[in-house]
Amino acid sequence: MFDSNRQPCFRRCTKWKHIPDVAKGILENPDFKQTGKKLERLVNDLVIECDLRQKQLPNLEISNAKVLEQIQCMRVDVNKAFDELEAKTVAVLKTTKLFEEQIIHEDVDHLNGCIYHVQKKCADIYQKPKDESSAFICFKKCEQILQRGNSILQNMNIRTTNTQLTFQPSTGIIDYMSKQKQLGDVSVKGSLSPYSHGK
Repeated sequence: MFDSNRQPCFRRCTKWKHIPDVAKGILENPDFKQTGKKLERLVNDLVIECDLRQKQLPNLEISNAKVLEQIQCMRVDVNKAFDELEAKTVAVLKTTKLFEEQIIHEDVDHLNGCIYHVQKKCADIYQKPKDESSAFICFKKCEQILQRGNSILQNMNIRTTNTQLTFQPSTGIIDYMSKQKQLGDVSVKGSLSPYSHGK
């Protein structure tokens, strides 16, 4: 800034002063003598900070990889639990199937035998008995067959009901998962806003 005489000056408070007046004795000013060293220290500090910031780049990669690794490990643990449950279920199903198939074949054979005897007695009862004694004997045998057949049917129903296979998930995990909107959360600490560099 210049005054009316085109002399360099600057404004302090409300007064205008010429730079030559203000600059008088500056070369002997302790602050002026230390300015060069201060600038050198500032440059050195800036270089150190720049180097430190550059060294943070590998750490950033490591930090990011660690977060992903944690999620991957959690996935492995969850998958492992499901794999173990599935393997156990397959083993139980295989054993149960073999047992049930054997029981069913035995029951079918037994039922076919009963059907044969019942059908035979049906033919006998529909034939005209020779006398009352023969009719009485046939009647009693039919009653025995009816009782035995109904008992067999009742037992078959019980056996079928008692061998139903069900899956009951852990109530703890179901309750927990039903309350979770997500399996985890990734958060960032600190500000990601760019610096406002001074000029």
